[in-house]
Amino acid sequence: MPIDTDLKVAYATLYDKREPEKALSQYESILKENPESVIALVYKAACLEKLYFAESSWHNETTLENAEDLLQKALHISEQRGDRSKIGFVHFRLFIHYFNNHDAANALDAFNKAKLYGFDDPTLPLWENKLKTKLTKWKKKGLVPKSASITSENNIPTPTTTIIPEPTPVQKKESSPVPVAVSEPIVKEETVSASITPLPPIHEKTRTDWYQTSNNVTISLFTTRLPKNVSEIHINLNKNNQLSLSWDLSTESSEFQYDINLSQQVDKATIKFKIFTKKVEITMDKLNKGKTWKTLETTKEQEQDNISKRKQKDWSKINFDDEDEKDDNSGTADEFFQKLYANADPDTRKAMMKSFMESNGTTLNTNWEDVKTEKVEPSPPEGMELKDW
Repeated sequence: MPIDTDLKVAYATLYDKREPEKALSQYESILKENPESVIALVYKAACLEKLYFAESSWHNETTLENAEDLLQKALHISEQRGDRSKIGFVHFRLFIHYFNNHDAANALDAFNKAKLYGFDDPTLPLWENKLKTKLTKWKKKGLVPKSASITSENNIPTPTTTIIPEPTPVQKKESSPVPVAVSEPIVKEETVSASITPLPPIHEKTRTDWYQTSNNVTISLFTTRLPKNVSEIHINLNKNNQLSLSWDLSTESSEFQYDINLSQQVDKATIKFKIFTKKVEITMDKLNKGKTWKTLETTKEQEQDNISKRKQKDWSKINFDDEDEKDDNSGTADEFFQKLYANADPDTRKAMMKSFMESNGTTLNTNWEDVKTEKVEPSPPEGMELKDW
């Protein structure tokens, strides 16, 4: 399907059907094939912004930061291409973002830049009137200088910034941006081109956040100890589903490390990284696509369940004459079970007693979750028959 068609479908999902989470997935699919689509980047940010205002689970700082990252990336790409109409459009979206987040100075600056680059839209006069009303209040509160003003149509200077067209092959033509609804709320992000702040102390705890779509999971690591490029990031995903990341910190003669036990499996081959000014973003495909993760990290309950499952053993197949199956100090089955019971936790002991008594000594189960609600039926060894006495 052509990108223009994909963009129209996603836009209709976002604004006509009002399904921002579904639209988010659609824009991510577009960006997977066209990672530098300015329109897709802008409206993916709009999806996050709408989710921020509408859904409590999305109402957090990370949602805003991710949205702003997308807008700043769209701006950077537009500037690289020298596309004045797109530059003006992205600045206008940044204006709405700052305006709705009460960032007075940046809102005014973004609006003036949108006009500077010739952005023209039927909603522009309405936004300008709203901005004029706010500007008076902002000046009284000292949020902007008293000399601050909206650039007039007759006083728009010629841009002095040299814009270098992108040397790569011509991109697929995108559809023109659809006018923004006046009532549409917009969110905030961080500037990709900003300089990196000084490194904090080595003991700083890394702040993380994550979100998911039907097919993938994205984790954000917020840190100022960033690698220079993604090739410096070392990754390992072991059979126990533990994800480990690290990169060298040359300025501190040490290493940044991040480890997490993922609650579900992912496709290691699809793991990708993006480096922003204040975070590293990790995106990976779910192995079981379409499944919603309840948590990112394995919970204590899940860990306990895994431990209990590992404790289960088919006692009928134990050979107590085999040195690998018995403890060095236990020469009989009775001694073996006595020692097992003595070293077990309370739940394991309850499971052993209940399963042994209810099964007439034919079954021994150490997992309390398996036996606590159901009666353990007798299970005599193969070739033998259970008789009632």
